[in-house]
Amino acid sequence: MVTTPLRGTARKPASKPAANAAATAGAQGPAPLHRPPRAAWLVRLKTLLDRAEGADRDPSGFSYYLILGSALALTAIGLLMVLSSSAVESIAEGASPFDLFMKQGMFAAGGIALMLLLSRFSVPTYKKLGWPALGLSLALLVLVFTPLGVNVNGNRNWIQLGGGVTAQPSEAAKLALGLWIACVMVRKGPLLHEWKHLIVPVLPVGGLVVLLVLAGNDLGTAMIIMLIMAGALFFGGARMKLFVVAGAVAVGCVLLMAITSPNRVARITMWLDQSCEDTTG
Repeated sequence: MVTTPLRGTARKPASKPAANAAATAGAQGPAPLHRPPRAAWLVRLKTLLDRAEGADRDPSGFSYYLILGSALALTAIGLLMVLSSSAVESIAEGASPFDLFMKQGMFAAGGIALMLLLSRFSVPTYKKLGWPALGLSLALLVLVFTPLGVNVNGNRNWIQLGGGVTAQPSEAAKLALGLWIACVMVRKGPLLHEWKHLIVPVLPVGGLVVLLVLAGNDLGTAMIIMLIMAGALFFGGARMKLFVVAGAVAVGCVLLMAITSPNRVARITMWLDQSCEDTTG
């Protein structure tokens, strides 16, 4: 048995207000579907992610927390390395295996607190701190060659602060030089496409810092400072041929200073020697 579909019943024409409302609704698209309310934990998670990404404010975003997490992770790894490398020697000397670890932990805690404080500074504040920080770091590097300087394993790169506390000015110079280079490049801005504005005054001032560090016989720290300068110039827009020439010169100088220093040759030889035999006789 075959049946035919029923015809639709006739509809009365809609009134003008109803027609206008229907036309407006059609122009705006279909009516949104009713969505069930989100679970409370989803709302909390969304709020947490918004705060982490800085979606509700301008000062800090996801990159801030990424840098913060990396810094804390590297600090923790460094403390673990200090503990693993000093525990046996401390026990052999009759001291607590956590002696040096606790001292380094106190400095790490102070550094983290200072880091969090500095992270709240504004960009104009950092621009004002660039030159004073550089000047202070240069003065501290000069103090290494005064009676306050301390010679450790052939390297004169420490100063005595009193009470058995020492400091390494070259570590402060790394931060100060990076901040100063950033301030200089921001101020030059549109002129950075010209090589003379890109390398002056970065290379002369940075070279002075490197020479002061090398005068203390600290080749490793000098290499790190040169890498900081190279990274700043790279992000500033320096051409690759500049890095090729400067890199070749730097590698040649590093090799020359390494093979002409008995202390560095001994370190390299010890690093290359993979045997664990006792050669003290």
